[in-house]
Amino acid sequence: MESIFFPGGFSAWRTVSLGAITLGMIVVVWHVVRWKVKSPKGAWKDRKALGHLLIPFFPLWIYGNLMILSANGLLGWIAGASLWTGDMTGRKILTYGVGGSSPSVSRGSGLVLTSQGLSILILVTTGVIAYATYKGSFKGRGRWNLILPIVSGTCMGLSQGVCGLIGRTVGPGADTLGSLLFGFI
Repeated sequence: MESIFFPGGFSAWRTVSLGAITLGMIVVVWHVVRWKVKSPKGAWKDRKALGHLLIPFFPLWIYGNLMILSANGLLGWIAGASLWTGDMTGRKILTYGVGGSSPSVSRGSGLVLTSQGLSILILVTTGVIAYATYKGSFKGRGRWNLILPIVSGTCMGLSQGVCGLIGRTVGPGADTLGSLLFGFI
């Protein structure tokens, strides 16, 4: 499937290089460090401060992992564009920033959501949009706190290492939940 936006076709921008993983980890480190700097001393023990780190970052990061598993449609295109942009940016960081290379780190077998899993993705997307529009949290600097975790999740969701472990567990979980919620087809 050739695309005017992504040379090489559909499969070329669904592979993950070390650059995408690096960029995804940069976002995780950025959020953790900013949270630690803003939090009082002993923030790891403070449940309220820890909640500010875990919510909304990790649910949105997991949503990005789930989103990259949708193969087609608008959400699949957005996730693919996010992965492609993150991959190219990460490759440039590794190549020109530190003089390294960016080998492929994709899983050997693809994992794509079933129709039931895609219906769960639509429900979660509705929840993300409702959260983003609640009391204007998508305005100003708050929008980056919503976008960056999703981009990080899409960049790391297809990797074969520990970073891709969430994607390998969330995908079948969404399929199973969709099957239980909507019935087996």
